[in-house]
Amino acid sequence: YAMAHHYRDLQHKREELRTLFGKFVPQPVIEALLHRRAELDAVTDAVYGICLATDAERFSTLAESMHPGQLARLLNRYFEAVFPPITKREGVISDIIGDMVLAFWTGTDASPAMHAKACGAALELKSAVDEFNATSTGGRLPTRIGISAGPVTTSAIGAFDRFEFRPVGDTVVTSARLQELSKMLGTRILAAEPVVQGLETYLVRDVGLFLLRGKKQPTHVFELIGERDQVPAATLQLCFEFALALDSLRAGTREDALARFRAIRDRYPQDGPTAFYVRWIAAHQTCNGDAIPQP
Repeated sequence: YAMAHHYRDLQHKREELRTLFGKFVPQPVIEALLHRRAELDAVTDAVYGICLATDAERFSTLAESMHPGQLARLLNRYFEAVFPPITKREGVISDIIGDMVLAFWTGTDASPAMHAKACGAALELKSAVDEFNATSTGGRLPTRIGISAGPVTTSAIGAFDRFEFRPVGDTVVTSARLQELSKMLGTRILAAEPVVQGLETYLVRDVGLFLLRGKKQPTHVFELIGERDQVPAATLQLCFEFALALDSLRAGTREDALARFRAIRDRYPQDGPTAFYVRWIAAHQTCNGDAIPQP
């Protein structure tokens, strides 16, 4: 009896540790540690993954003006809004640095269902943050989101007695660069082309090819706007006119493209991508259809 009681007590403590540890480390890592401890520092083979990176605007200003304890409480309330849209769609939150969050989904290959989960998470996250900002008394954290898809490896990264579990690869870097680009374009959610290919449920806007910071190859970037059947008619019209203007630019008809973008700006003065192209074309007198903007 004593041995059985001791065994149950050990099992109970083991589950308590698993639950506690799970607040700091993704569940897949816990399982790997329990079953393959010797493989802790092994690098896994690349798999197909989707990475979602977020960044809150004006966080540095808030951090400078708030007591650290007050800032920590604000961040915890903010993350209460950010995490659920990701985790309920089977995303794994792998990294938090200040106000920034990195999450990912992995699979055997490119799956429309997995892409839809990531896009749905991004849109719900945006709405959740808007609600947080509307009710927050401690500060507002408008949030930009970048999503990329491609090969990743998910491993414990580190050495000796310090490891962190995270995805690694160009896909991770691209998601972070996309949320940076969002600041320049005045958008909330930007995605690389593979993320949105074939997703008929969502309305996306092609915003062009961009040479993202530190990269040698351009990335085809799309703005994720919302579920197609819930988007206002005015937004659909904006996307249609924007596509015509971008096609004109790609065709090398600079003056026509500039005139089209200026006309859109007059009707939709709050549209960030339109304002960007008006500035960019005006600043590049010799630009043609092959020119690629750089942040």
